[in-house]
Amino acid sequence: RGVGVGGTDAPLHVSATDVARNTVTVAPRAALERRHVSVGDVRLHAPEGEVDAVKLRYRSQALACTLRGGEIELHEPAWAAAPGQTAVFLAGDRVLGTATIEA
Repeated sequence: RGVGVGGTDAPLHVSATDVARNTVTVAPRAALERRHVSVGDVRLHAPEGEVDAVKLRYRSQALACTLRGGEIELHEPAWAAAPGQTAVFLAGDRVLGTATIEA
């Protein structure tokens, strides 16, 4: 908000930051949607096959997914899965584990 970028009527969102270059990259919301999310430090308390959903943001709805190793395949696109945040794996209302979003 307020970065002074013009040329579009659609709202823009931060898609990347580069501290070394002192730059902020912005994009329309649709450009931030993902169907695949890479995760690290996966900690599961059940087999991968039992995971049927993931929460990528604290107050978001659980999204149907398939977990394979360090990759989450989302059944519908998700918006703004941010590196460094926690992904919470679910089976129904049971928490099966967590991971750290990498990309």
